[in-house]
Amino acid sequence: MIVVRPVQAGDQPGIEKLIFESEAPISSLPTDRDWLGRRIEQSVQSFRHNGELEGTERFIFVLYDEDHHEVLGTAGLSTVAGAEVPFYNYRLDEIIHASKAHGVYNPVQILSLAHDLSNATLLSSFTLATRMRLSEYRDLLSRARLLYMYHCRHRFQRRCIVEIQGVAVNDGRYPGTSPFWENVGRHFFDIDFMEADQHVATLGKTFIAELMPATPLYLPLLHEEARAVIGLPHEQAAANMRFLQSQGFELSQYVDIFDAGPVLEAPTERLVKGQQVVSKQVRLSAGASRSGSGGAAMGAAFIAMNGDLTNFRAALVHMTEGLGDVQRIRKQDADALGLAENDTIFYSRIKPGQAAYELS
Repeated sequence: MIVVRPVQAGDQPGIEKLIFESEAPISSLPTDRDWLGRRIEQSVQSFRHNGELEGTERFIFVLYDEDHHEVLGTAGLSTVAGAEVPFYNYRLDEIIHASKAHGVYNPVQILSLAHDLSNATLLSSFTLATRMRLSEYRDLLSRARLLYMYHCRHRFQRRCIVEIQGVAVNDGRYPGTSPFWENVGRHFFDIDFMEADQHVATLGKTFIAELMPATPLYLPLLHEEARAVIGLPHEQAAANMRFLQSQGFELSQYVDIFDAGPVLEAPTERLVKGQQVVSKQVRLSAGASRSGSGGAAMGAAFIAMNGDLTNFRAALVHMTEGLGDVQRIRKQDADALGLAENDTIFYSRIKPGQAAYELS
């Protein structure tokens, strides 16, 4: 069975494989083995509620195939984006250049360096195996973070943000790099895009902010190749962006200082309430396999989970919603979720149209 659970140290080789195969850069997951190991350990301690990490917890969830012992995806969640270092972005503003005497009124867009989003909860590190991208497991993995927040809402900030990977190209001039980086960042860092990407993964974006000019960048003065990609997602990240928007995220006025990818934001309370979580008492059912006649799934599809903050489990479960305070589920589903008879099960329906999106 495929479940979402907290990352474990033994998952590292599988995560490294996902990072290597990803077509979009994942700045929040370092390819450096030692750094990735420390990131995983930080997540392990965060799920254990290590008091020393209070306010700086960084969680990594994995989509895991228990039958084949395979990591199929990752999703990250940080309680506070700027808990360790300021969380920098560019804010897209507009200023007016005007002269009454000359009859000139000219609005001009600028990018201003800001760390306004430092005190927000951050969703990050979303990766998914290629063969799972058009399945309901995208829904399961992405929403598991919001469902986890449902159980411990007090630990997270009043708003959530998520950075979407920006446009990267491979046309001979910019082999696998960012037009924004080549036309902006490279002027202040004599390093390639991929090298800078690894610096971001291991050291954060503060080093970029420290070396970038503090004065606003006037968009008309930037090369048209840089202007053209501001606020646009990488083609392989577009589907994830649309899904997050379906959950309540909206485009903000901020973009990434690294590749100018869009930043989405939403009130945390709205995201959590939007999951419409139901809680009932478990009754085990020995009958009814997952498929009925003709191989069709029996019952509606739900994301079911336990309420254990340390050993959190979530999975796709097909079941017929019961009346009253009792919910019958198959024993194998209960086992996958770590639930027993009379335990409390939490679940949320997968709404039509939210399960799969074509990549574009």
